[in-house]
Amino acid sequence: IAAGGRYDGLVGSLGGTPVAATGGSIGTERVLALLGEADAAAAGPDAMLTVVDAEGAADVLALGQRLRRAGLAVDVYVDDARLGRQLRHAERIGATVALVRGERERETGSVTVKHLASGDQVTLAEDEVAAHVRSISLAAAPTGGRP
Repeated sequence: IAAGGRYDGLVGSLGGTPVAATGGSIGTERVLALLGEADAAAAGPDAMLTVVDAEGAADVLALGQRLRRAGLAVDVYVDDARLGRQLRHAERIGATVALVRGERERETGSVTVKHLASGDQVTLAEDEVAAHVRSISLAAAPTGGRP
């Protein structure tokens, strides 16, 4: 990121008299690029999957895998906790939405998507969830989308 050294002869080579010189430089472009990467890494996941009951844990993990394959950043809340605590955790980590897959959703092949910023929620067929979450995440991102 930073460099420096002796530049004896540089002044002389530019048409002046030879002068002993030293100098240094900070790679501003490199620093800005690293800061941009840090901001992107600080952004929360697109979604956080909740675990409503122990019987559905394996199903939730499998759903998480499918959503990751669809290109979403997904976290899974793995601790045994009430739904309210899981939703507060999703907000704390900066998730855009929380996904709920309880017994009723498993039976119908659906997922409840709760948009954390607005509090709105909708229940969708599982195959519609990735596109819906992606559209919400793109709209919520300050730069119009994830890098």
